[in-house]
Amino acid sequence: MLELVAWSGRYDGRTAAPKEFVTRIRKDRNGVVAAMRKELRRRHGL
Repeated sequence: MLELVAWSGRYDGRTAAPKEFVTRIRKDRNGVVAAMRKELRRRHGL
């Protein structure tokens, strides 16, 4: 899914993806994944 967001940020002028998020994916994909996992664990009590 992150790759689709990054792709849309580059090629789709009407994307809903925030530019800052797209930039963050490109610069630190592993960090984005880690942050998402952490948030999911927090929200679901894991």
